[in-house]
Amino acid sequence: MNHHKSSPVEVELEREISAVQSVVLEKWRGHETEGLIALVRQLDLAAIRKIFVRSSNNNETILSGAAIALRPFLHAVKGRRGGVPWTVSSDEVALFMDSYLAQCGHLAQLKRIASLERYGLATTSIQGRNATLNTTHGHFELAALRAIESLPLKPAPTPPPGGNRPVWRRIRRRMRSYVYPDPIHFIGYDNDLEIVGAFRERATSYGRNVLEGEALPDDVTLGDRTFSEWKFACDQALGRILCHIEFARLLIEKHPYTRMGNVATIFTRREDAADVWREAGMAESRIDPTMKALTLDFHGLDDWNRATEVPCPFYVDLGKDFLLLPCFGALTNHYFALFRHLRHTYRTDWDKGVDRRESIFRADMAKAFPKSRYVIPSHGAKLRRMDGTLLTDVDAVILDKQSGRLALVQLKWHDIFGRSLAERESRRLNIEKANEWVSRVSSWVSDRSSRDIAKAIGLDGPASDTPPVLYVVARYMARFSGDREPDERASWMAWPEMLLALETSHDHEDVLSQIPRSVHEHQTAYKNLPDEQATFTFPTLSVDLHIGSELS
Repeated sequence: MNHHKSSPVEVELEREISAVQSVVLEKWRGHETEGLIALVRQLDLAAIRKIFVRSSNNNETILSGAAIALRPFLHAVKGRRGGVPWTVSSDEVALFMDSYLAQCGHLAQLKRIASLERYGLATTSIQGRNATLNTTHGHFELAALRAIESLPLKPAPTPPPGGNRPVWRRIRRRMRSYVYPDPIHFIGYDNDLEIVGAFRERATSYGRNVLEGEALPDDVTLGDRTFSEWKFACDQALGRILCHIEFARLLIEKHPYTRMGNVATIFTRREDAADVWREAGMAESRIDPTMKALTLDFHGLDDWNRATEVPCPFYVDLGKDFLLLPCFGALTNHYFALFRHLRHTYRTDWDKGVDRRESIFRADMAKAFPKSRYVIPSHGAKLRRMDGTLLTDVDAVILDKQSGRLALVQLKWHDIFGRSLAERESRRLNIEKANEWVSRVSSWVSDRSSRDIAKAIGLDGPASDTPPVLYVVARYMARFSGDREPDERASWMAWPEMLLALETSHDHEDVLSQIPRSVHEHQTAYKNLPDEQATFTFPTLSVDLHIGSELS
């Protein structure tokens, strides 16, 4: 299967993307900087609507079009000198940019679906200027995502300021008195330490539920600071954005003629942005490369395009001297861009931290299964052949003291892969290797009982004559649509799916045998979703999309 060669439909979609970009760039010729500002404003507005208003699914499409839509404008402004043409965007300009972004968003989404054909997950065809795409819902991935979304939010270790309504009412009253319309930037405000601290804590609480935040143990050192300190720097940045959005909202309350799109996005000099990192304690030698990693410019668009991700910058290039300070990147994921930079820059440190994930995963499992009923050793186990040589490792062992049944577990924890198909394929192939583990362990287990195995691995507890169960548990995704059936002698599940199954099975007499049934029911629920059909019309191309349970 060729993962690199573009299909005729992909080629036509790419041609349509270029045509749409050319038309818009021609309209803004000579005013590309103003066009870039207007575009970022609409992206910020879409992110704010998505997070705070939840007003329309169109916001997701608009954000999906960011990398494609920004390309011609970022190319035009790279290296430019001079001031910033900071004027308000009219309703007409805002509507135009929303339409452009939505068109780019649809093209980005369709191009990703077309590229699924390389992995056997879609079929495409084209006749004249009409293309057809067929794909499936991807019920295994969808089931895992829904399980992740259903997990309860992680509480803050101490009650955040937002939990005290009188305190927040007092803070907002003071913020309302601080904010004013500025003739140059359109918004100005004073600030104080209590306000800064309140929004920083709100950002930290938000960060506790961003999956990238658990990528490494907090005490792992990357370069000149710990992972926890890097997260804190991101939380500070998000806190400033959340605070700015609240000031903008309060300005609109005081002056209703103000449009959120004109005050959510602001700009700064590059040296002023660097000073923020200096004040945060970053070593001088690291400021330039870190800011570059967090700045969306023309040269950085390819990575976001290849991954078909919504870019997550802290800054947008506005020429030699200035940067835009957008909201949409941090609101989408304030850890993503920096962590990608850290993983690349401090690869050795990152890999050392990754090696500690297994023990954290095992500890999380021990917290989920109550000690009153289960025994989960703090270490894995080694399975040995008859001659004493090592056959394989078992990452975790669970003993249900009530039923006496034992579970042997392989743990898989990989970096988040988002919408990147190349990274998805890498994770899929890695999970697939667990079939070898299942084969070895199944052969070793043979007709042994849970009691026999507990004795063999030195586990003390009331194990019974019941046969053991085998689990392959991945932190985020254990099953991939279109993959060959995994070894059925084990149960394959994502960690959130396991937690859901444990919640619904905790009163069962034999929980460890019930969990696989519950996971299967959860996954099956997404197998026969209603078919979806849509037609997308672009200036020179029409695309019919069909999403079903199976490829047609």
